[in-house]
Amino acid sequence: MPALPAEITVIAIRAPGGPEMLVPEPRPLPQPAEGEVLVKVAAAGVNRPDVAQRQGNYPPPKGATDIPGLEIAGEVVALGPGVRRWKLGDKVMALVVGGGYAEYCPAHESHCLPVPAGLSMVEAAAIPETFFTVWHNTFERGRLVAGETLLVHGGSSGIGLAIARMLRDEGYALTLAARSLDKLEAAAAGLGAADRSIIRSTARRSTAPLFDRSGCPRRLGRSTALISAWCVAAPVDRPAGAAGDDRDRPRGCAACRSGGSRR
Repeated sequence: MPALPAEITVIAIRAPGGPEMLVPEPRPLPQPAEGEVLVKVAAAGVNRPDVAQRQGNYPPPKGATDIPGLEIAGEVVALGPGVRRWKLGDKVMALVVGGGYAEYCPAHESHCLPVPAGLSMVEAAAIPETFFTVWHNTFERGRLVAGETLLVHGGSSGIGLAIARMLRDEGYALTLAARSLDKLEAAAAGLGAADRSIIRSTARRSTAPLFDRSGCPRRLGRSTALISAWCVAAPVDRPAGAAGDDRDRPRGCAACRSGGSRR
């Protein structure tokens, strides 16, 4: 493994504003903390939170780097204390708390996955932010099980389409919702003609009172929501007495942002 540089180039935010505020800047090489790997970044994803941070509307959390970038792909070039999952030279994609717009970026080993065979680094760098969020909210926090129907707000968004593709391929029942028929048409175009009738019908459905598992009653508008990139509530249509039926188990509150897998 070649020697690592003492100084690297990052893309910093000079001041809140437009894209012209993104500027290259020298910084010291970050060091991986306990449980972290250092990744030589081959590609970094660009996400809405990056734009919001650059505009001054989404400051990084306390203790996090000010460098934007929440997802990366690249090669593991250094290991922090206690790392067991990865070795030097491994190709990984990772969700990070920030710092992705840089030549090198630390990532916790549990937030890394191997780059799938057949994907380029650029393609792999676009996976973590969306698909980690979808998996975490749907299966780990939402605990979706067979027999449930998941109703997804923002069905034409990147998160919405990712949920639709993932659950459709696994045979789960799914309904997408959006604010307009135009957005649902866009979702249909993204998913393919086979799903058009299911998505189009969503815009015409009436609403009903919904309650998430944390006990927060919600009466939602024309675009009915149960899960988003930020929060998770209860899936609907769980058959009474069905396998996995546990109505008192804790769920994330739909009003909070703790359900997202990003920062």
